[in-house]
Amino acid sequence: MKLLHVTLGLPPYRTGGLTKYSVDLMLSQLQQGHEVSLLYPGRYTWSRKMKTKPNPPYEGISVYEILNPLPVPLLGGIGRPPAFSRAGDPEVFLELLREVQPDLIHFHTLMGIHKELLEAAKALGIRTVYTSHDYFGICPKVNLLNAAGDHCDDFDQGKSCISCNQHAYSPHMIYMMQSYSYRRLKNSRILQKARRAVKKRTSSTSSHMPRKAGDSKPMIHPERANEYKELRSYYLEMYQMIDEFHFNSQVAKEIFTAYLNVKGKVLSIRHRHMADRRVLKSFPSADKPLRIAYLGPVDRYKGFFLLQEALDQLPDTHSGYWHLHVYGNDGIPASAPPAEHCTFHGRYEPDELAGIFAETDLLIVPSIWKETFGFVGLEGLSHGVPVLVSRQAGVKDMIADGVNGWIFEPDPADLAHRLSHLLANRHLLAAANRSIVNSELDLSMQRHAQDIYEWYLQIGEEVVVK
Repeated sequence: MKLLHVTLGLPPYRTGGLTKYSVDLMLSQLQQGHEVSLLYPGRYTWSRKMKTKPNPPYEGISVYEILNPLPVPLLGGIGRPPAFSRAGDPEVFLELLREVQPDLIHFHTLMGIHKELLEAAKALGIRTVYTSHDYFGICPKVNLLNAAGDHCDDFDQGKSCISCNQHAYSPHMIYMMQSYSYRRLKNSRILQKARRAVKKRTSSTSSHMPRKAGDSKPMIHPERANEYKELRSYYLEMYQMIDEFHFNSQVAKEIFTAYLNVKGKVLSIRHRHMADRRVLKSFPSADKPLRIAYLGPVDRYKGFFLLQEALDQLPDTHSGYWHLHVYGNDGIPASAPPAEHCTFHGRYEPDELAGIFAETDLLIVPSIWKETFGFVGLEGLSHGVPVLVSRQAGVKDMIADGVNGWIFEPDPADLAHRLSHLLANRHLLAAANRSIVNSELDLSMQRHAQDIYEWYLQIGEEVVVK
């Protein structure tokens, strides 16, 4: 089968779960004998003329770059909606698809992608599928969290997006961040410092919007709200053009089907560096600190501060009997727990996970946003570590509550209650570890790629029937 994947790009320039999964799926499909190509939104040129350009192959994958695509905001938000829905050249995409001749196009994102690509696929009768890595298109900030950091369930005709995106990158900044120069200098100390500064500003929940005298609410400009309304309509139309969805969790399915009349299949995801390292573990006795791990960015949407609040609510009787180990961020937040209760280890490499989980008694995945999956939870299970996971995280599909882990409400009080119970009943951790070790846990990326291929074939049969 000839397959074309639409992604954000390739490592090391692009990282994260979307990139890891899409690249690993493509490499697995290559091994299974498929012909695989990749298309990604690339750099901007002085001409501003949209076209596609072949890049050097990546481990056998044919790579094509869209020059002068729509901007790619990532988690930075959208400050000028019209720039993210301008028309593309349909002939550019028709020419590319005629050259590649894919049997199927697998979208992993709509960021940077013009509607005309989907229209070209429709015109040529090419099937399309989409994997639900995030909520871009439904939400300009991707994660459906509002300015206060809570789940957004009130679009309010675009008005709600104004405060959420007030500190978004400008299109010109995004153009610079998609340049070849930026790719080369991305990990320089100066740019890392600049990104941290921008992240701190954009993560702020305080409002700096102009206010009318005597009015406590932000001023709403109707024309700006309408721009966000039109932007959402643009992407919802694109989603409705997709033939079928691959939901990587029940959480993702619930969100997408609440906004769209689409069908699809729930298949939990994997990556090719995941291996079965489950072992029976020894847990510290009640008079020793329980080693609790959090892996991920120290950010509100990932639930770090919810976890911190929960630890602050633990009874004094538990003081000294737990220690939090944080992996994944440079620097220590000002509100961090005291050093005697918390150690910040900084960023980690994938090959360090075995050592990290060997020193972990309990992994916590405290997501506040409705996370479409959450690789770290599955990685914990793959090392035999019991997982305490927020109901908002898609990886909860892998957890049998009270058997191989526990599911809690995304609320500090509920998490504190669960932690207190586990601290006082450590035999439950040993039982969960045994359950994980003795359970069937399929971590094979090749098996997953085969499942995806069989799903592709089912979609093809449905199209023929239609």
